[in-house]
Amino acid sequence: MQNYAQDWDTLSDEYLKYLRFEKKLSQNSIDAYTHDLLLFRTFSESHGILRPPDVAPAHIEAFMADIYD
Repeated sequence: MQNYAQDWDTLSDEYLKYLRFEKKLSQNSIDAYTHDLLLFRTFSESHGILRPPDVAPAHIEAFMADIYD
C-alpha cells in the first residue's frame, strides 16, 4: 500500500524549500504557507482526495470557497 501522506509531505517540503531558498521569503511567510498547505491537505483528505495528483481545479475552488465562507 502506498503511503499517501508521504506524497503530500514530499510535495509540501519541496515547495516550502523553493519558497525559502529560491524566492527568499521570510520565515513568517513560510509559516503562513505551511499553515495553508496543512489546511488544504486536511480539506482534500476529508473530501476523499488522498493523492496530490488527484487534485483538480474544482477542488481548489471548493477549498477557497470553504475557507472564505
